[in-house]
Amino acid sequence: MCIRDREKDVKGNPIPDVITDIGWNLAITTESLISEFIGLTESISNNPVEWTSYANLNNPYTEPRKIPSGFSDKLTTFHRLILTKIVVPEKVKMACAKYVEEELGVFYTESSSARLDELFADSNTTTPIIFILSQGADPTEQLLSLIHICRCRRYAVC
Repeated sequence: MCIRDREKDVKGNPIPDVITDIGWNLAITTESLISEFIGLTESISNNPVEWTSYANLNNPYTEPRKIPSGFSDKLTTFHRLILTKIVVPEKVKMACAKYVEEELGVFYTESSSARLDELFADSNTTTPIIFILSQGADPTEQLLSLIHICRCRRYAVC
């Protein structure tokens, strides 16, 4: 557990319009726990214009050479994810997708569009079709269409 004077930490944020107070506290904590980040808060304090420019990039994670103050040479791809969380937390999802693509391959970042008729052919009473849905996804119409096409008399949608 890391205990600090929160008021002191927040007041020390040199660019609060760019880095949130949570991000600044994360920078302080990360700097104390991961050696590659030593000097990060000092660099942000001494180079606010450079760090603001970095934060304003479309996807800072994908442009490691633009990380200010020589941090580009110190940080691994995973460290760049941490830096993204500190500087631009709203871009972490995009950075994570790129990280997975770089480390594991594009196969793991592209969504596959399985055809329900093929899935149905591979299923049976002991091998059901299970949907893991993301927000906004609704396969109901495709399921009803499949039921109509297959003329299934008994079906269950859970």
